[in-house]
Amino acid sequence: DCDRRVEEAKKYLGQRIPLNKIVSSDEKQFDINDHGTRFQWVAPGEATIARSREHYAPALQVWGAIGIGYRSLEVFPFFRESDDGRQIPGFRLNDERYIRRCLSPRVRDWRGSWLLQDGARCHQTKRVHRYLEEKGVHVFDGWPARSPMLNPIENLWSVLQERVSRHAPRDREELAGFIREEWEAIPQTLIDRLMRGFNRRLHHCVESGGR
Repeated sequence: DCDRRVEEAKKYLGQRIPLNKIVSSDEKQFDINDHGTRFQWVAPGEATIARSREHYAPALQVWGAIGIGYRSLEVFPFFRESDDGRQIPGFRLNDERYIRRCLSPRVRDWRGSWLLQDGARCHQTKRVHRYLEEKGVHVFDGWPARSPMLNPIENLWSVLQERVSRHAPRDREELAGFIREEWEAIPQTLIDRLMRGFNRRLHHCVESGGR
């Protein structure tokens, strides 16, 4: 995807989009495992104690959007409703839910802005693009696949993941609470700094040949 990344980076650098008109969005799955950064001191020749992980740990999917002076978060329920009204474990985001849960409550704030989203199927349907166009929101169209390094919110997910891990949540209810708490506690100055570095990411992408 290197050539594709360079092509898209050059295209958007050439458009000179104001940084305060860019909204970076993405989904992220959180679980109750420890994803923090910790160090162990061991004697020479000794091995560190392996961090234990629960393979099917309770998890939640969230969606977030950030911009300069802006943040918004949606935590999805663990259960979703089937077509016949039954509760099914897990939550799958399709274009209808994406519009209803993520876009619709926020799209008024984005009018005239550019929305950065990855190539997930629920983001790229004609229905979603038509909805955003009708609401006056531009989309970074044709964004290259497998390019999380170009999306500022990916860095914020790492910060949030570590902060949530410090609380050692024990179930989905605690996990949801700590996600919301730590999301609001992250300084807006950090979010603004990530967003102001967007063009720098694109320049580095071009200089490195998309690597």
